[in-house]
Amino acid sequence: LYRGLEQYQANKDATLARAMDLTRRFGEKHESEVRQAQTLLGTLAAAPELTSSDPQKLRTILLRIMDANPEYAYLTLANADGSLRASSASTDNSLNFSDRTSFQVAQRDRRFSVTAAVVSVTTGKAVLPFAAPVMGDGGQITGVLLLGLPIEEYDRYFSTLDIPEGSRFVLFDGRGTRLLRSPRRD
Repeated sequence: LYRGLEQYQANKDATLARAMDLTRRFGEKHESEVRQAQTLLGTLAAAPELTSSDPQKLRTILLRIMDANPEYAYLTLANADGSLRASSASTDNSLNFSDRTSFQVAQRDRRFSVTAAVVSVTTGKAVLPFAAPVMGDGGQITGVLLLGLPIEEYDRYFSTLDIPEGSRFVLFDGRGTRLLRSPRRD
C-alpha cells in the first residue's frame, strides 16, 4: 500500500510538473504574439501613409500587410470617431468601432492595448483584439489601428505540443467563458 501511494504521488508530481511546463510554454507563446502585434501596430502607426485620405490606397496597404501576416484575421484603421477609414476585411463604411473596448482603451490611454477576446464585427471570428492610436502632427489622435488574432491560432500552437494522452487545453476569458478547447472533441 505504501509503495502504491509513493508511485501515485510520483505520478501526480510528474503530471503537475508537465502541466506547469505546458502552461509556461503557452505563456511564452502568448507574450510573443503580443510583442509581435505591438511591433506591427507601432510601426504602422508611425507610417505617414496612414494619414492619406484615400481609403482605397489605405486598403491596398492593409491587404499587403495581411498577405505578409496571414496569422491575423483583420487589420483595420478606424477614424478617431470610430468610423471605418480602411480595412483588410471589409469595405462596409457603416461599421463603427467606437463601442469596442480595444478602440476605447487605445484612444483613452494613447498607447498599444490588448483587451479581452471578442467576436470580430468584420470577420465573425473569435479574436484577441490589439489596438494602437495613430497620432497626427499636433499630437492629437487621428485614428486607431485594430488588429485581430484569431483564437484558432492558439489551437494550431497547441496541436504542435506533446500533450499527454487524455489531456486537453481549455482557454477561458476573464469572465469564465470558454474561448477554445484543444483538442476539439466532446
